[in-house]
Amino acid sequence: RLASFSSSLCHRRVLRRRQLDHPMLRCTLFLLVLASHIITWVSCDGTPFTEMFGDTLYQWSNSSRTEIYEIDTVDLLKNKDTIAVYYSASWCGPCKQFTPILAQFYTDMKKKGKSFEIVLVSRDRTPEDFVSYYQKMPWLAVTLDNADSSFQITSEKFGIKGIPFLVVLDGYDASVYTVDGREKVLNDQYGLEFPWRPRTPAVLLKRLIPRPLRGLVARQFSNAKRKFAQALIALLKSVAPGRLLLKLFAVN
Repeated sequence: RLASFSSSLCHRRVLRRRQLDHPMLRCTLFLLVLASHIITWVSCDGTPFTEMFGDTLYQWSNSSRTEIYEIDTVDLLKNKDTIAVYYSASWCGPCKQFTPILAQFYTDMKKKGKSFEIVLVSRDRTPEDFVSYYQKMPWLAVTLDNADSSFQITSEKFGIKGIPFLVVLDGYDASVYTVDGREKVLNDQYGLEFPWRPRTPAVLLKRLIPRPLRGLVARQFSNAKRKFAQALIALLKSVAPGRLLLKLFAVN
């Protein structure tokens, strides 16, 4: 009896393994996993910079830096080739040493006509400390209401272990050029290799698109992405596993 029971148990295990190895089942599981990734991708709305910084940013009203305006993030950052995100605070000694160097670099790049902007994510603890320190900077800043959430959203993404920290991004899709921006500025203060893009095929291919056409290409891609999302959701609604997947991801 024991031998018969063991044989039966072994037989059931073999059948279960064969069922899991069935090509149709494996194909279905693969499609479900792929669909889950696509749903996550197509459900992302808004620009990457509004997600990172919020809907508005601070900007000085004039060169004397006497008044701060709050302006739409998209308007301030549109058509910028390169965006650098600077994490800093007035209580940080290395930050206070690096900020004047970065300010000079920023001014020099602007004089050279570089399509470039820096956004400060302040780690100061009080509004007074923030304003006093921000007056030393000619660039934009995340609003005080959004500074903590912006830091939380991006710190893990960029691997921030401490400040000062400077990450340099593509101004169109926020892809990372380098997370070692501080070292790049210190070692290339004339900006001869700025913006320090990685020399990957994808980056080089993207640079082949003329700058005036990049906005058009981005809009066309966004429209295609939306239509693809609608078609995918309609397809998933037509089958039971797809409806279950949509329910799990709370997609209507």
